[in-house]
Amino acid sequence: MKLRQKGVNYDHIAHERMAAEFTNHLMPCAVLTPGIVGTLLELALAGFQYAK
Repeated sequence: MKLRQKGVNYDHIAHERMAAEFTNHLMPCAVLTPGIVGTLLELALAGFQYAK
């Protein structure tokens, strides 16, 4: 996600605050994982599936 580099940051807020805005508006019961690609691999190896 390179919103700041693309100039999509119209409010000119710092990336820390932008990240906080994203995390503050998650759906209820959503789980935020910073490194989802590695996490998905670990979950798959443990037997979890995204969809059947």
